[in-house]
Amino acid sequence: MIQVLIRFLIGFITAVSGFLFVKEAVNLDERLSSLKNIILLIILSAVTPLIYRINYQAINPIISYFAAVLIYKQIFRYNYYQSIIVSAFLMLSIFIGELVLSICCLKLLSLSDVRSDYVMMIGFNLLSALIVILLSMNRRIKDTINKLAFKKKPKKIVQIALFMICTIVAISCLFLIIFNNYGFNLELIISIIAIIVFFILIYVYAKEQLEYNSLKIQMESLMKPVKQFEDWLEKESLNRHEYKNNLAVLRSMVTDKKAQKFIDDKLNNTLNIEFEYISLLKNVPTGGLKGLLFYKIMYAKEDNLNISFDVSKNVSSTIDKIGDKSFQDLCYLLGIFIDNAIEAASKSKGKNLLIEIYSTDSNLLNFVISNNYFGNVDINKVYTKGYTTKGKGRGNGLYFAKRISNNNPNISLSNEIINDYYIQKIKINIDN
Repeated sequence: MIQVLIRFLIGFITAVSGFLFVKEAVNLDERLSSLKNIILLIILSAVTPLIYRINYQAINPIISYFAAVLIYKQIFRYNYYQSIIVSAFLMLSIFIGELVLSICCLKLLSLSDVRSDYVMMIGFNLLSALIVILLSMNRRIKDTINKLAFKKKPKKIVQIALFMICTIVAISCLFLIIFNNYGFNLELIISIIAIIVFFILIYVYAKEQLEYNSLKIQMESLMKPVKQFEDWLEKESLNRHEYKNNLAVLRSMVTDKKAQKFIDDKLNNTLNIEFEYISLLKNVPTGGLKGLLFYKIMYAKEDNLNISFDVSKNVSSTIDKIGDKSFQDLCYLLGIFIDNAIEAASKSKGKNLLIEIYSTDSNLLNFVISNNYFGNVDINKVYTKGYTTKGKGRGNGLYFAKRISNNNPNISLSNEIINDYYIQKIKINIDN
C-alpha cells in the first residue's frame, strides 16, 4: 500500500509542476486551489501508479503525455490541438529534467538504486519538477508556445500538433535505449546525441513557424491599408455614379443652351482617368489585390504611361480559391514586376504598359505584364542576383522573385521579348 501511495505522490508532484508550467507558459489565470482542478490533478496523478514499472517502458511517458493532454485541456479550456502542443512542451521539459539528473548521477548511482528507493525517487522528481517550473519562466519558451499553439490557423496548428506527437514518441523510445543501457557507454552517447538532434530540429521547426507567422503579420499589416483603399474606391465610385445621375436629372430640367452644354461636358468627363480603371478592375475581387493593382496603375499614370488593362470576367472565382501563402507570394511578385515594368516603360519611347489577368480553366490563373523597354535585356540573366540595367546597387528584386516562385510549387514564372515588349508571366496553379 505504501508503494502505491508513494507512486501516487510522485505522480501528484509531476501533475502540479505540469499545472504550474502551463499556467506560467500560457499566462492563463487558473487557480490551483480550485476543487475542480484538484480533482482533475488527482486523476492525472493516478496514472503514475497504474503504469509504473521498475524497468523503464517507452509506453509510459506516451500514456502520461496523452493523459496530460486530456486533463490540462479540461483545466485550461483550450482545444485539443492547443493542448497537444502545450503538453508536448511540458513533456519535453520533463525529458530535459530527467536527462540532466540522469547524467549528473551517472557515476554515483545505478538506475535500479534510484527506481527502488522511494525517498530518492521523490527527491529526483522534486528536482525534475523544479527544472520544469524554471523552464516555464523562460521568455523564449513562453513566446514559442504561445505563437505555435494560439496564433496559427487551424490547418497549420494540426500539422504542428502531429509533429509534436511524433517527437514525443521518438524521444520516449530514445529514453528506453538510455535506461536499458544505463551507464557511460556508446549507446548512451548515441542516444543523448540523438535527443539533442531532436531538440535542435524542434528549435529549427519552431523558428521557421515563427518566422512565417511574423511575415504573415507583416503582410496583413501591409494589406490592411490596401483593403481600406479598396473600400474607399468602392464608395467613391458610388458617389461618382450618383453625382452623374444627379447631373443627368438636372440636365433635363434646364433649358439654357450654355447650361446644357456645360452639364453635357461634365457628364462626358465626370469620371477622371483614375476612376476609369475602377470598372476595369470590377472583375478582381476585394481582398487586397484590387487595391494593389489600382495603386500601381495610379503610380504608372504619374509617369504618363499608356496603360492597358484587361481582366477576364471569370477570374474572380479563381482568385478567391488562391491559398493564403500563394496569395501573399502573388502580391509580392506583382509588386516587383509592375514596379520594374513602370520604370522600364517610363524610359522607353513607346511608354506602353499592358496588364492582363485571365484563367484558362478554373484551376489555372495567368498574370501577364508587358511593357516597352530601353536598352538591352538578357532574359536569361534577369533572375540572376545583381543583374540589372538600372545602375549600381540595383538588381535584387527579380532574384528574390525567383526565389519566391522556387519555394512555392503552385507558382511558375516565365519571360520573353517580342518586338520591343518585355513580357513577364506568372502562372498560379490552384490544384495543390
